[in-house]
Amino acid sequence: MIDDTANLSIDFLAGFTIFIIAFIYVATLIPGLFLGLQSNTIDYNAVAYRTGVILVEDPGSPVSWEIPGIYSDYYIQTNSIRFGLALSKDTPNILSVQKVNRFFCSTFVYPQDYRSRAIFGDYPYLFNISLQLSGDNTTKSIGDIRPDGYGYIRRVVQLKGWSNATIGSATINALHLNSTANVTTHVFSIQINSTDLLDNATNPSCNNPLYQINPWEDQIMVNLTDLNTLYYDNSHPPNVTLSRITILKAQQSQSYPSPPLSVLEDFNSGSSLSGVPPFYVYADGNSTHESTLPVNVADNLSLVFTPGFFYQMGNNNLYQLDTTTQLYVNLTFQLDNNDWYLNNTASEPFEYNYNPAYVTQPGLRSGVMEIAVW
Repeated sequence: MIDDTANLSIDFLAGFTIFIIAFIYVATLIPGLFLGLQSNTIDYNAVAYRTGVILVEDPGSPVSWEIPGIYSDYYIQTNSIRFGLALSKDTPNILSVQKVNRFFCSTFVYPQDYRSRAIFGDYPYLFNISLQLSGDNTTKSIGDIRPDGYGYIRRVVQLKGWSNATIGSATINALHLNSTANVTTHVFSIQINSTDLLDNATNPSCNNPLYQINPWEDQIMVNLTDLNTLYYDNSHPPNVTLSRITILKAQQSQSYPSPPLSVLEDFNSGSSLSGVPPFYVYADGNSTHESTLPVNVADNLSLVFTPGFFYQMGNNNLYQLDTTTQLYVNLTFQLDNNDWYLNNTASEPFEYNYNPAYVTQPGLRSGVMEIAVW
C-alpha cells in the first residue's frame, strides 16, 4: 500500500494558486469601491488650500500675465497660463492690484478659464473665489453660489496700491513756472526714469517690491491742479487747451532735452486718445475721459496711464525689459493770448519718483481672500 499522507495533489495546488491570485486582484480593487464614501469636506478643503497657495503665494506664469498690452485675453485663453496674484515669488500674501483687477474681471469664462489656470486637477470642481478689502463696501467675487456643504480656506492678504502725483500751485510756482515765457504756447514735461525707479542701489524703496514704483506694470497717474492761478493777468485769463501729447524716449546716458529723443507717440489736434494699453485724460473734474484732442482746460487736468502703457512704449521687444529707458510725456498747452502758464522748458522735467513731497507712494491694504470648492 502506497503512503501519500504528506503529499498534496496537483489539483489542490492549482486551485489554491488561482484563489490567491483572485484574492489579491479583488483586494486591489476594494479601495476604489469606497471612493464615493470618503469625506468630501476633507478632499475639498485640500483642493481649496492648494488653490489658495497658488493664488496668494505665486505671481503666476508668466509673472506679468496681467499686462493687457502684452498678454491679451485671447492669448491667455489659448495658451498655458497660471493665474497667480502675488507681486513676486519673494512677497507671498502681498497681491498685485492689477492682477486682482484682471482676475476678477468679466472677460474670462467661468469655470473653464479659472479651473485650468487656478484650480487644476481632472475633477470638474465648482468653486467661488472672493476678496474683501478693508474700506470697500463690495466684495470682489468669481464663481457659483456656495451650496450647503463645501471645502474652503481663508487667507489674510495685503494689496499693494498705486502711486500718484499731484502737482499744485506751490510745486508749480517753485519748480515749473517759467515767468519769462509770456507766450501763447507752453510745454510741460514729465519724466519717467526707469533706472531710478527700478534699479537704483542707493534708494531702498526701489529694491523692495512692497514699495517699488514699477512704471512697466503699475498705473501711473499725474494730477495738475490750481491751473487757473498761474496767469500773470488774472483779470483777463486766457482760454487754454491741451493741444498735444507727445511720448518721447531717451537712453539713460542721454540728458533732457539733448537730442536725439525719439518720438514714440504724437497725439495732436484731432488725434484719438486710444490704444492698447490706453491712457486717459480727464479735464476739470469730469468723470468721463476725453476722447480726442484738443481738450479745454480751466482749472485741473488728470492723466492716467494704465498698467503696461510705459512698458509698451519703452520696449521694442515687449518680452525683454529695458531698465535703462527714460520716457518723457510732453504736454503742449495753447493759450489764446500771451500769458504765463505751466512751463518747464527753461528748467527740468517733473520727475515721477520716490519723493513723497510730490508723489504719493504705493500703500498696502489688508483683506481676506476666501476660496470655496465643492
